[in-house]
This record gives sequence, structure tokens and C-alpha cells, in this order.
Amino acid sequence: MSGRTKFLLLGLITVGLGLSLGDCSNPTTAPSSSYTTIAWQPNGTGWTQYETNDPSKIGFSNWYIIPGSSMPAGVTKTGVIQNSGSPSAQLGMAFGYLSSNSFWAFQILNSGSVACGKWNGLAWQSTGVTFDVLPPGTILQGAGLENDVSISYDGVSNVSCYVNGTIAASITGVPGLTGSNTGFIVYVDSSEHFPQVPLNALFKQY
Repeated sequence: MSGRTKFLLLGLITVGLGLSLGDCSNPTTAPSSSYTTIAWQPNGTGWTQYETNDPSKIGFSNWYIIPGSSMPAGVTKTGVIQNSGSPSAQLGMAFGYLSSNSFWAFQILNSGSVACGKWNGLAWQSTGVTFDVLPPGTILQGAGLENDVSISYDGVSNVSCYVNGTIAASITGVPGLTGSNTGFIVYVDSSEHFPQVPLNALFKQY
């Protein structure tokens, strides 16, 4: 199950409380036939791939919900690798998925920031969590490096978000996550250089 949405308001560290909608005016002179999107396909090595150089994807969040997934009380870990594309692309995990109108997302940026929010069917809602800039080295920056994003759920209403074992945020008042679906999510930023340089990312749930 996959989807996409134009709306983003995830409380980015780098800009304070929010990121505006992506700018779809990214210039290109290439014909549309040169655009390629590989959406949530296995790459043959145990990872799921998302790749695009299509300017029409800019400003959208795209997600994939793993069939049969069930969020436990405890830790859910997802590995993400960005092979190419803007360091402002947001890669991470979707969790607490009940429908396309209700789920959470926790994402990292290769630039060193994190974002978290809840999709309510119309817009991304800020979690109200105050994010701090993660210490240098917490997010491994560079092409081809794996970062692990994890959600620890106490089975009641409290969630802790980790990046490579370092806590990045705590969210309270989110009951009913046990047994909900999980998956992957990517946001395509307006700083991408499409179609010349594609955004290529890999995802794996452990």
C-alpha cells in the first residue's frame, strides 16, 4: 500500500517549526520521457528502493505500508540509505498507520536534522515536540551510508524516537499504536536537481 501527499508540516529543526510546501518550479529542459520513478521496489539485496528524477514529485511525501506489518510494544527499527539526491530529502519510517488519513512519520535529513509529524488526511500536524539539533555525527552524512531510525513504544501512549541509538524526540499521548501498520516514507524536497541527479534511497525494516 503506497500513497503520496502534497502537504508537509513536520517541525524541521533547520527552519524552526515548519517546512513550507515544496517549490514545483524546479527548472528542467528534459523531455518527460527522460523521467524515471522506481517506487518501492525490492532491489534484490533485501532493501526496498525509491528513486525518482521526476520534477512532478517535488513537494510530495510518498509512503509505502508494509503488508501484514504490525507495530509491537517495544522497538521498531528501519534502516535508510541515501545514495544520491539533495541532503534535504527526508527519509524514514511511517508508523501508527490506521488508514491513509491517519498515521505518523519520523524522518531524518542527510543534512543532520530530524522531522516528525502526524498526517490527519488534510495536512501534516506538528507533534508539539521541541526538537534540538542532533549532535554532529549522530546522523551519518554522505552517500551510501546507513542510518537507523527507531521507534520505541511503551504499549500505552508514549513513543521515543531514536537515530542510530541516540534519542531525538519523545512523543506523549499517542494511544492505540499496538498492532497498527508500519512502513517507509520519503519527502522530495525542492532543492533536488532533477532530472540530472535522481533521488535514490533504500529502506529496510529489521
